[in-house]
Amino acid sequence: MKRSLQDRQECPITFFPGLRGKCFVLDREGKNAKKENRDTYTAFRFTLKAPFGTRILFYLPVWWTFEFIWLLTHKWDVVHAVDFDTIPPAVIIAKLKRKPVIYEIADYYPYLIRLPSIITRISVFIDHIFMLLSDVIIAASELKIGGLKAIPDSKIVVLYGSPPDFLTEIPRSVNKNTPFSIFYSGALHKDRQLNLDKLILAVRDIKSVNLIIAVTALRSMK
Repeated sequence: MKRSLQDRQECPITFFPGLRGKCFVLDREGKNAKKENRDTYTAFRFTLKAPFGTRILFYLPVWWTFEFIWLLTHKWDVVHAVDFDTIPPAVIIAKLKRKPVIYEIADYYPYLIRLPSIITRISVFIDHIFMLLSDVIIAASELKIGGLKAIPDSKIVVLYGSPPDFLTEIPRSVNKNTPFSIFYSGALHKDRQLNLDKLILAVRDIKSVNLIIAVTALRSMK
């Protein structure tokens, strides 16, 4: 289960050689095939031109309804849900069918999207309920585990989505007077808390540090 369409990371089954899976995704563009066979999985796409940011909350019931129906009418052995916006129907159907559910947390939305504090607290509480009901929780890094309080460690698995850092030490030939460069590359969204302002404040008075930012602004940015 995945709510956005990224062909290179569309289906988690691609990381498990020898297995074939089904991937139900939300297609915001509406320009892709409703059903497409890939090497290791079959992609099923539900078209819904939903916005980004907090306005997606009004579209979630529609997405969850179709996800619920799809899971109910298709055969599968394990459901792998990615992020909070796919987990509620996955857990409910998994319990009804007595199947295991894997909850992958790539983005921890309660602390990523700017919401009123009361809504944030409620969403954290609900999210933790689904975590406890899941059989396995996959976190993108150890830093994500900070938001998984009260969840048994035996349920949590850390899987990195980035290549390992092979540079164990800085070569001695590097000139100490050479400025230290920090590079950030990503996407900007007005509802996402990237904390770039804090990074800028942290380095602005340090003469030996260069901050390089390369970003793409989503269409919702003005």
